[in-house]
Amino acid sequence: MDPFSKALDFTLNWEGRIVENVPDDPGGLTKWGITQRDYDLYRSMYGASSTSVADATPDEIRLIYYIRYWKAMDCDKLPYPVALAIFDCAVNVGVSQTAKFLTAILGIPLGSDWLQAAKIYSEKHSPETLAAMLNKRRSQFYKSLAVSRPVLRKFLPGWLNRVVAVNDAVFDGSTA
Repeated sequence: MDPFSKALDFTLNWEGRIVENVPDDPGGLTKWGITQRDYDLYRSMYGASSTSVADATPDEIRLIYYIRYWKAMDCDKLPYPVALAIFDCAVNVGVSQTAKFLTAILGIPLGSDWLQAAKIYSEKHSPETLAAMLNKRRSQFYKSLAVSRPVLRKFLPGWLNRVVAVNDAVFDGSTA
């Protein structure tokens, strides 16, 4: 299985099928983790009118994940363990926040070429080490989010379990 498909399978195991208006969840209506907003942006890229994300096809969901997260984070240019950690992080906290995590971990200014720095770091240490550092940063972020926005505390156990699963997949090579 190609790296994107492997990472997508992992991530989809953590995303709800169709989730409607969970109280306090800022995502709103989602299908397989794709929000209505992301679906509208995707459809507008192709000149299609807005429709409910509940009607999104599996091919559309896959393409959105590929464009908005996998390619946006250059996961295709990184070894799989790092690509999985970055992809799943970007899906869950956003591309911008993931880039902030990476620049902080790599000790480079925001807006710098984190991809090149990540490749160098992975060669010097290991791809797994970089993935573990990202997972640690991600866990810290979730904990601080739960403190700063108490209404989100109920999501913390699930978020942390997901990070543990990413870490397990990185270190044992599994996808679940």
